[in-house]
Amino acid sequence: MPRNPNASRDIPFGSQVYDELPETPGVGILYRRLEQIIETPELHGKYVGLKAYIQPTNASAAKTTLRARYGDNEAVAGWTFETARSDEPSDSPEKTLFARYRPDKIVEGARAEFEARVKARKKTAKTATKKVAAA
Repeated sequence: MPRNPNASRDIPFGSQVYDELPETPGVGILYRRLEQIIETPELHGKYVGLKAYIQPTNASAAKTTLRARYGDNEAVAGWTFETARSDEPSDSPEKTLFARYRPDKIVEGARAEFEARVKARKKTAKTATKKVAAA
C-alpha cells in the first residue's frame, strides 16, 4: 500500500497526547534525552537510541544538527552521534539516531578549536556566496 505523502514521517499522527505542554518549552525532546544520559552514569560510554525516524534523511539531519551544537568528535564535549538502520523489521526503512557520551574523552581546548573550524567554514562559505553573486 503506498504511503500517504501528507502523513507524518516521524511519529504517527495522534500517537503522543499530553494533558499539558512539557515543563521545559523550547527544549526539544532530543536535548532532554541528552541531559538524561549525562545524569545517568550507567549510560556513559554506551550508544543510546534517541529517536527512530521513518525518513532516513531526517535522522541524518538531526545527527548533523547535534554535531554542530556539541562538536564533531568526542574531544569537544564527549559526544558521538551516529545513525543506523533499525533491525526490526528487517525490511523497515527506519533509521535510529544514537548518542554516546564519554566525558573522560573531553580534551581541554578542543571546544575552542571546533568553534574556530566552524567560524572558518562559515567565513569561507560566505566568501564563496559573495563571489557567486558577483559573477
